[in-house]
Amino acid sequence: MPLELGYYEKNDWGDYESEELTLPDSDAVGYSDTGNAYNMCWDRYCTPKKMEYYHRMLAVRNVKWVGHAMAKGLCSARRSESTSEVQKAVYDVETPGLFTDNLTDNPLWGDVSKCIHTEHTFENCLHGASAAAKVAVLYTWESNAFFNNEQMHYHRASLKALLDKLMTNNIPIDVVPSFETNLSHYDVIFALWPSMMPDPLWQALKQEIAAGKQIYFMGPPAYVTTSGKDISAEFEKLTGSHVTAVKTYFGGYEYPAWDFWFTDKIIPMNIYCEGDEIIERSCGNVHYYGYEAPLTEAMIDVIENLSDYKTIDNDRVISKVYQRSDEKIITLTGRWSCKINMRFAFEGNDIEIQNGTLILISAEKNKITKLLSSGGAQIYINGIRSDYEQI
Repeated sequence: MPLELGYYEKNDWGDYESEELTLPDSDAVGYSDTGNAYNMCWDRYCTPKKMEYYHRMLAVRNVKWVGHAMAKGLCSARRSESTSEVQKAVYDVETPGLFTDNLTDNPLWGDVSKCIHTEHTFENCLHGASAAAKVAVLYTWESNAFFNNEQMHYHRASLKALLDKLMTNNIPIDVVPSFETNLSHYDVIFALWPSMMPDPLWQALKQEIAAGKQIYFMGPPAYVTTSGKDISAEFEKLTGSHVTAVKTYFGGYEYPAWDFWFTDKIIPMNIYCEGDEIIERSCGNVHYYGYEAPLTEAMIDVIENLSDYKTIDNDRVISKVYQRSDEKIITLTGRWSCKINMRFAFEGNDIEIQNGTLILISAEKNKITKLLSSGGAQIYINGIRSDYEQI
């Protein structure tokens, strides 16, 4: 299943400053034969700060690391005028003896051993735990096959932007592949680029619409199923829309130039219109944005509508909630250099954290059973300062 999604402002492989880079892997773990999530990443501009933050996110999201990194400075002396930076980087990695023997000891990596220790500590604490979500993001890779032009790159860019905004707003999700047909346990389903999808998935979506679930279609409209069945009329009826023209978007939006690294040309965003008006319509519980809404300010209202699903309400902290039998576990880390300074309720307890960086809290039957934290934090449980195990 192709879920190697990097940061939408970065390259297709991702790099160490990528936040939602870790999201699709961890939230698609239900489709892993082993039950484990892995992430592979590389970075031509690695720094200790990126390395440390990246591994904190991997720990919080219970993702195992399979990766290699590279600093631009290491290959600069070997770069030739005729060789691109990306090609040279790959060449240096794949050619024994250039500098790979000392790659793991390069000071630009930061403390690799400490990073891996942090991951293993969280991995042990989260063993056997799983995360439940009420919001699903469908990954309909078939829509890429429907388009054979430069617009297909917005399929990737828009999806990454959506994942970014959901994760940084602490809304738990499942990334659901297009072969899945059981969507009944979700309250909200995002179906970006519904242009072409398997027949069973289209039937499942219609069932959830009939059941009153909130469905968000974004980007191009639905045209056909993979068997060739025309579903455009059904889509128009469900969304209350009728596309009559495809135009270019001229408003402000996030343009993922780094993700379009293969060209210096600006690829304009398409918009799907009814007459002269861009389509942005709600028809009961079905919402259709005829453009790449995750790249625009439209997502502000969408995220607001999903506020009830947030694990915590703090955009300076990334969190995830797990369950193992009667035990609930919440993991938190501050974004970049942000500290965790907040108060929230967790399993019937009033939690206050001051100066936190990376924290795990476990509770069973409304009793806190484990506190794990990096040094320097102060944690109060129901108003009483509590000791914790230091990572």
